[in-house]
Amino acid sequence: MSPTDVFTTMLRAVDTLDWDTVRSSFADRIEMDYTQLWGGQAQTLPIDDLVSDWTDLATGFDATQHITGPIVVTHENADRIECTTTFRAYHHVIEDVGASTWLVAGRYDIRLRATAGRWRIQAMTLHLAYEEGDRRLVGLARQRSATGVGGRVSRTEESTSWGR
Repeated sequence: MSPTDVFTTMLRAVDTLDWDTVRSSFADRIEMDYTQLWGGQAQTLPIDDLVSDWTDLATGFDATQHITGPIVVTHENADRIECTTTFRAYHHVIEDVGASTWLVAGRYDIRLRATAGRWRIQAMTLHLAYEEGDRRLVGLARQRSATGVGGRVSRTEESTSWGR
């Protein structure tokens, strides 16, 4: 898999709730900077903590869709690549009163490193361009995930292959 495919594969895995693929797309520790979206401080955390957090969030939505633009390599050597891409991330909830979507758009800066013969994401910085919709859906999605009411079941428990 090419280094730039790792990022889009990881985002697709988030959308399909394929947490094994998400986990294997990252280094053991990940530098995350989502301060433009959430405030606070950039963090370096174990990949299992990130996957747990994203699982709690994503499973509470009825659908998510992450779309990127072209991934442009900005720096490259034998075992490290830095790249950037624009993105739009849709987060959708269906309730008895109707449907709502929260959209986040901007740019990701991504750093990948080759370890054990595989490219893995080592760092991600989200640069927020704009949001549309209702950010309060994040809290609702986490609540739905925690209570097991609404949202989606894990795709790791189901087949995601065509024809099965």
